[in-house]
Amino acid sequence: MAPEVTHPISPEPQKPDTEKTVVRDEALVKAEDFLRDVAPHLGRLFGMDLRINIGPGWATNMETGEVMADPRFFMERGYTPDMSVYATLHEVCAHLREVVTEPKLTDEVINFVKKGNAQGIFHNIFSDIAGNNLIHAVLPRTMPDVAEQLYKEKLFPEEDYSTFPRHLQFLYKTIRQEMIPDSQTTALPEVDAAIEQLRDYQSKGDLIKYGTSITKSNKEAMPARERFRVWVDLIYPVYEKLLEQDKQDPVPDGQGGDGSGEPDDKSGQSKGSSSSEQQKPEEGSKQPSSESGAEGDQFDSYYEDYRENRHPEPLTEEEHEQVHDHAKKQHDKTDNKRGSMPEKKTERQRKREATEVIDKQLRSETEGHTLAEQRRYNNEIIKWQNAIAEMRDVFKKVIQERIAQKRGLSRRTFEEGAILDPNRLAQTVIDIRAGVEQPEAFRDYEEIRGNTKAIGKTDYVFVFDISGSMAGSKAEAASASAVIGLEGLAAMQRDIEQAEAEHNMELELDIRTAIYTLGERPACLKPLSTSLDPKERLDTYSVLQNPSEGNTRDFLTLEEVEKLKAEKDRRQIVVVVSDGGSDNPGRARQSVDRLRGQDWLVYGISIGSNEAEELYKPTAKRCDDPEKLPEVIYKLIEATIS
Repeated sequence: MAPEVTHPISPEPQKPDTEKTVVRDEALVKAEDFLRDVAPHLGRLFGMDLRINIGPGWATNMETGEVMADPRFFMERGYTPDMSVYATLHEVCAHLREVVTEPKLTDEVINFVKKGNAQGIFHNIFSDIAGNNLIHAVLPRTMPDVAEQLYKEKLFPEEDYSTFPRHLQFLYKTIRQEMIPDSQTTALPEVDAAIEQLRDYQSKGDLIKYGTSITKSNKEAMPARERFRVWVDLIYPVYEKLLEQDKQDPVPDGQGGDGSGEPDDKSGQSKGSSSSEQQKPEEGSKQPSSESGAEGDQFDSYYEDYRENRHPEPLTEEEHEQVHDHAKKQHDKTDNKRGSMPEKKTERQRKREATEVIDKQLRSETEGHTLAEQRRYNNEIIKWQNAIAEMRDVFKKVIQERIAQKRGLSRRTFEEGAILDPNRLAQTVIDIRAGVEQPEAFRDYEEIRGNTKAIGKTDYVFVFDISGSMAGSKAEAASASAVIGLEGLAAMQRDIEQAEAEHNMELELDIRTAIYTLGERPACLKPLSTSLDPKERLDTYSVLQNPSEGNTRDFLTLEEVEKLKAEKDRRQIVVVVSDGGSDNPGRARQSVDRLRGQDWLVYGISIGSNEAEELYKPTAKRCDDPEKLPEVIYKLIEATIS
């Protein structure tokens, strides 16, 4: 145990501030006493070669390895004693600790945050989450509850950030999700889509939680360098797209300042105000200037708000640099004693190495697909996120109706006979008084149970033409349509599973998808299932992007679909996308008729082709402009899920 320091640092005297009066009341004494009790142990608990002392003012002395911490810095900003204690621990664990223990990594961090305010805030937010997770692991009893209160009441009290720049919406919603359990935070659809993409990264799990955790597994700690690589190489590109979108297309009616770097009266907080006093922007409030296209000019007022109210820094940049320089010298001495030379790699080299590692892992998992392909696929998701969100919104109504229906049925203990429709109670009273023997409100239970099973379980089998005539804009439209169908329906399946878990009930809903191609020979790129893995995604996207087969032997693929089991309790839907006539239209039509005879719904989407339109009538849709094909696809899905 490190001994308690008896000669605390004496910070330079400060001029008295006549505008503020710091009262050493019982609350301050409580915070200081707690911190003094734990201060001698903080270095050992958090793996740092530092001694923490509690006193007036924040300061560092790396020659003696001492840090002076002062909870009054936070109490002057309206924090409770518990919040001030937490914020003090946060400064030590989330920021000082990494500077001391990872000086080489800190070099990378410095190079990253020097790029601009947007990069600095990005790193701060994820450092905050990771540092808080460490605090909660080391001091678990009350700290998570204090964190929730601090972030909910002081740092990020708003529940609607949809008028902020998209890149800040992304960060603020993310940190609220992590620090305020069950929080509801409103953001724009494209921001929600970006976060969800990371929450279910390549169908493997939550990349945000993984990248801010303190352990990789029950037995292995998460290396700080690996955590940083996840942030910069996997999460940051998603964030950067939102930043670029903000620069090109600012959020309308956003709250902002006058371009001077100081928020105005209608734009969030004025300098020095408490977050809890922040007012929502009034209609007609002035927006940040975007004429110059410079990041600072556009977003200065938001960044100032972040620094002043959402992440106040008790230690100056100069003090952080002193700690870093000292730690770096100490580590270099240790490396030289071991006979090793300090690592000297450029940021470009480090990024290339990290990219190569990720690319190699992706190739292994997807049998050859590259990181470049994955990024192109991700770009399609972002491009069509509004369409995907619209489909999900429609289906969420189906889920809510099913929940209400299941709850109504679960209140009954019998399995046959008549039950009372709760939506028609008033009409029931009127009917009974009028002498009606069997009011409409009394419904047959077996009929309701049958309807419950017949609606909602759905199979979507997409068949895409990959003959050579589909090259160019048609291929681009077809691959985009596949992304919309696969990602939208996979998201709906996740919505079902989440609703079932939240309400502890089986909704008797599920959505399965399959992808087939037609051309020279049939091929199944994704078997019929509720799951969707990275290989299936990239297989589909790659094949549809590169059509090259010479014939349109669609009948062979339709006959393969016929082999799928017809299930009476499911809706089974085939959607065929083609731009030309069949090599054997008679045989293809026979297959279509057989599928319809087994209760399959067969839809044809014809890209400028009379023959394809004729083949799938009466449920055929003609699309002469390939660019409109994705819209036709998602509108068809909307119609079939509503």
